[in-house]
Amino acid sequence: MQNPPRRSRKIGLTQGGRVKDGRTVEKSSRSRREDFAENYALTWARTLGQLD
Repeated sequence: MQNPPRRSRKIGLTQGGRVKDGRTVEKSSRSRREDFAENYALTWARTLGQLD
């Protein structure tokens, strides 16, 4: 069993005061990194023949 996260996963979303219209906005570097990880996983799945 995994240990629960000790800190909120939302920490860093508002780093540097990124709040627009009363809602938090993700850092651009964070969203790019998540997009890269998702695309990387999809590419490997296709390469291994797990996707059509």
